[in-house]
Amino acid sequence: MTIDRGQWLALARNEFRKWVLLIPVAVLLVLTTSRVSWLVAGVGIALTILLGHQQRLQMLFVLGLVALVTVAALASPFGAGVARWVDRTFSDELNLARRTSGRSDQWAVAFQTATASWDRLLWGYGPGRGPTVYARYSDEVAGVHYAVGQEVELHSLFMQVWVETGLIGLLAILVWLFLVLTRVVAE
Repeated sequence: MTIDRGQWLALARNEFRKWVLLIPVAVLLVLTTSRVSWLVAGVGIALTILLGHQQRLQMLFVLGLVALVTVAALASPFGAGVARWVDRTFSDELNLARRTSGRSDQWAVAFQTATASWDRLLWGYGPGRGPTVYARYSDEVAGVHYAVGQEVELHSLFMQVWVETGLIGLLAILVWLFLVLTRVVAE
């Protein structure tokens, strides 16, 4: 909404609408407790501050807004959950496996199952079977501790596509993303 003055979302001519939309988006960003979303937003803001000479002041306002929203979220009924996720992300006492909420274990199981044979590598296990595959094979992969033997949703689109549809599906998604990226860069 703020990068390139909001042109990507057709908000370049309406500053008021842009800032009104930014408030609920900042609230949702904090409340998602998605550390990857936090990372993406943080990197985008940092790059804009470093490289966007005419947008530095706007990004400082965005940082201030995010700080206000975070403080408000911590003081709200959602505060305990947000504080737990912030601590889980930035605590010095946690290792990578604990910080990723089992995602590293899921990737280990996904890699093991997807590369188990040529047909699984190419075609996968079938649409919708990701949680079943994790439950079936999680106890066979060394070092896995997260939800062993339980059906859990896979926490990555790429992991899910790879396990369920193999390299055929994964390459289709990657080609599509590449085409979208080239289109965005060309604009």
